[in-house]
Amino acid sequence: MGLISVESGKYSLSDMGWQFVLMKPPESIAIQRHEVQKQEKHLRELALGRFNAFDPTVEKTHSLREIFVRDRAFRKIVTSQHDHCCAVCELRLATPKGVYEAEAAHIVPKRKMGSDDPRNGISLCGTHHSTFDEGLISVNPSKHTIVVASYLERYSNEEPVSKFLKLKGKRIEQVVDQQLSPSDEALGWHTENVFLG
Repeated sequence: MGLISVESGKYSLSDMGWQFVLMKPPESIAIQRHEVQKQEKHLRELALGRFNAFDPTVEKTHSLREIFVRDRAFRKIVTSQHDHCCAVCELRLATPKGVYEAEAAHIVPKRKMGSDDPRNGISLCGTHHSTFDEGLISVNPSKHTIVVASYLERYSNEEPVSKFLKLKGKRIEQVVDQQLSPSDEALGWHTENVFLG
């Protein structure tokens, strides 16, 4: 007997199929609030210890569900520290359902084994998140001011580029809890390894 049964030309789960689903639920089942809260508590505890920009266990996550839960908890902590605003442009845009446009950007990216420590995060709007990830902008680790890639000066006559150039030297928004402020170590790594200079 398999996981699928066919009756009158219609497919459905067999009893064994239902047992399998109940034991190993699909990743698409809605993530429960308590799962995110548990992971959020873990990440906040992580932020109380010594900061480590890198997490070698990133590749050892056991399921896609764990990744979704951890990402949601990371986003919740990081964006709430900036009151759901972009730390660069201060955009605070909410949908009627109360979902904010702000995103939690990893300063040391996940693809480089960046940790989910909230201090390795900064709240950014979609535009500034992508330009941060691509190295067009960064944050000076000692002053917490925005730095802009110098090659953009060549295109200063173009209006979209001039908006980025005006950000140069602007201080990023302060976080609610200073213990969760973006790490100077992580910002320094970003400036050295991602920023186009």
